[in-house]
Amino acid sequence: MAPNLFQYATSELSQDAMLCWLIDWAGQDGTDGDQELRRCARRFVEALLNHKREDWVRLGDLVTTEIRRQDNKIDVLARINGQYIVLIEDKTETGTHGDQLPRGYEALVHGETGFGVVDEEYVRPIFFRRGNQSLADDEEVEACGYKTLGRSDLLRVLETYKGDNQILRDFREHLAEIEEATEDYRGWSQDERRGDYRAWEGLYRRLEGELRRRNNQWMSWGYVSNASGGFMGFWWQPLGVDENCPLYLQLEVSWWKESEGEKLCFKVLARGEDDQTQERMKREWHERVCNAGLGQVQRPARMRRANHMTVAEWTGEWLGFGSRSRRLDIERTVENLRQAEDVLIRAARRPARNHRR
Repeated sequence: MAPNLFQYATSELSQDAMLCWLIDWAGQDGTDGDQELRRCARRFVEALLNHKREDWVRLGDLVTTEIRRQDNKIDVLARINGQYIVLIEDKTETGTHGDQLPRGYEALVHGETGFGVVDEEYVRPIFFRRGNQSLADDEEVEACGYKTLGRSDLLRVLETYKGDNQILRDFREHLAEIEEATEDYRGWSQDERRGDYRAWEGLYRRLEGELRRRNNQWMSWGYVSNASGGFMGFWWQPLGVDENCPLYLQLEVSWWKESEGEKLCFKVLARGEDDQTQERMKREWHERVCNAGLGQVQRPARMRRANHMTVAEWTGEWLGFGSRSRRLDIERTVENLRQAEDVLIRAARRPARNHRR
């Protein structure tokens, strides 16, 4: 297999350069270059201008582009046809931090970039991340006024390209490999389902979408680092539980550890409590969950006092599989998780003691 440039150009700056390069191709006059590449680049610019928007913008025959990189810490800025400003916050695997998104937007509209003062009406803020993130993270991004342009959205544009430019083909292939790894969970069977972290991210995002239909109070997922090697976690608290209740559910998957597999845990948040209070909370919530889920939950192998304590584990397999096909069944999986939610809700209904002194 021929080497792919983006196996080595993995940084966010390399990805910034790729996006700038593609936008720049949209502004080429077509007399000296790849016409097919120019058409694909124009589709990309149109996607940036119109993604998730009702005020559709169509490019004319002549497209002009002005591009700036890392201007006032903004990853990519592009002025299209002297009027529209595309602001791109570009990520590979990491998320945003602090007030990064609103700060970049404010810097642009207040004239603190090389484009000077711009009209907000023509600003198109875009958040692009090559990796996977939760729907909850998507909502946080869009609450800042940005539109999330996902990897699959970009792939739909790049798949229209029929030319042979190796840079674009390498980038498209690199994104497609990530997409394929993320969707790998769809082919899991009861006998073979380990995959890698991207497949679990794909499954978690799917489950997040399914469980959100039940209006859960809060939910998210991601990698959790700890002294024993970490795990892919998915945590949520279902509707029907008082928001002050410390009990919640968490999936913990360490696919590289045969002994641990995939666990569905009942957790208690005890951050900030003293040792004595944590010990009392651990015992009380363990008893409550076991009483509420008689025959469905068990004592964990290790039940330690901590800021986040596992007080019980689901006894059966939470992943659901077809009885005949033995293929992963999302509906059965969601039903298993909803049964665990019901146990948690029953455990939480009893009025909690005041754990603080």
